[in-house]
Amino acid sequence: MMKRMFVVLCCTLGLLMPGPIYAENIKMDEVVVTATRAEALRYQIPASITVISRKEIEEGQAATLSELLRDVPGLDVVQQGGAGKTTSIFIRGAESRHTLVLIDGIRVNSPTAGGFDFADLYIGDVERIEIVRSPLSTLYGSDAIGGVIQIITKRGTDSSATVSFEGGSYGTT
Repeated sequence: MMKRMFVVLCCTLGLLMPGPIYAENIKMDEVVVTATRAEALRYQIPASITVISRKEIEEGQAATLSELLRDVPGLDVVQQGGAGKTTSIFIRGAESRHTLVLIDGIRVNSPTAGGFDFADLYIGDVERIEIVRSPLSTLYGSDAIGGVIQIITKRGTDSSATVSFEGGSYGTT
């Protein structure tokens, strides 16, 4: 009888004691702004969205935005020659003037031609890119018939400085 009570007591104490605490990485669903013009969870939006984070930008090792966007499904990047030449992006077959480009929420498409030239847009200061492959003309107007590319830049701080040096051959620096 005493042995049985001891076992029951040990089992009860074992259940009452907290178990080991494990540190888990819980991935929260991403919040996007471009598709609804307000913060919304990515899974709640019925549009095809690609979000490229700063980590993915660094891992991609692309120098320009057009190089980075070549791997995004549903986007066709067309460059009219070598580096620095006119570069257009077509979302799901729509014309390039039907792709709205926003930088920190500000329209940067040409007011006359309608498109945006991605040729000289470098990604050093880009924090995140949201691409919505869906007609959003009801939210953004006729510029967004094919979709929207929102480029979110890094925020500056008061106490930072950047120094860079380059070296070359034949005594040039």
